[in-house]
Amino acid sequence: MVITDAAPLPRAGRHRAGGRIARAGLSDRVDRGSTVVTSGPGTAGALVEQYFESDAAFWSDVYHRADIFSVGIQRRQATALTWVDGLGLPLQTPILEVGCGTGMLSVALAQRRLSVRALDAVAEMVARTQRRAADLGVAAHLSAGVGDVHRLEARDATFGVVIALGVLPWLHSPAIAIREMARVLRPGGWLIVSADNQRSLVNLVDPFRNPFLDPLKQAVIGLLRRPRPAGARPRGDRRAMIDGMLAEAGLTPVAST
Repeated sequence: MVITDAAPLPRAGRHRAGGRIARAGLSDRVDRGSTVVTSGPGTAGALVEQYFESDAAFWSDVYHRADIFSVGIQRRQATALTWVDGLGLPLQTPILEVGCGTGMLSVALAQRRLSVRALDAVAEMVARTQRRAADLGVAAHLSAGVGDVHRLEARDATFGVVIALGVLPWLHSPAIAIREMARVLRPGGWLIVSADNQRSLVNLVDPFRNPFLDPLKQAVIGLLRRPRPAGARPRGDRRAMIDGMLAEAGLTPVAST
């Protein structure tokens, strides 16, 4: 994740996926054009959505588990919240979370009395986010809906902060998504994103993500613990690639883990 002008932030361990927080320009904004797409080429987008739809219960439990993958997810969220807290945002600052999942981060932001818009491509994730917000009494500060980060419905310069954790690796066109997130940021606003690291400890111990296990996975599919639909596999873009996409979108990286 990457940030600008925020309070000093703790650096995370190297086993975690890289994170970025970037800041939108304070003056001239980049002309983003109008070419965006609503779904992935072929069936790629549908396969990813099918995977997360079928695995929604796992993502509800991940914030309460103690395995290394779950702890990594928990620390990633904690870091994002630390960064948001360090920005000193006024109450009711509009925040967009893309890929809200089951709503843990969005609800935590709503509890801070920020005005949260939570989006996910999977209807079941949105429903779980809405239930969580209602159960914890913050529904007045949070709205959730199904949406596509490649084509956001919000107007230009709508949000003070946009957050996308664990999203970019699953997208067919992350550069387009980053441009869209930059478009809806207010001048001087903040984008917090995470980038996958294929050599991270989390990935190396995860049989689905470990690149060195690809030959074994081809031969012994039955040994995999959590089967996924064919084609639903996260990307592993290098940090330099993500930084390049941020720069092309007119964003300035200011901090990272």
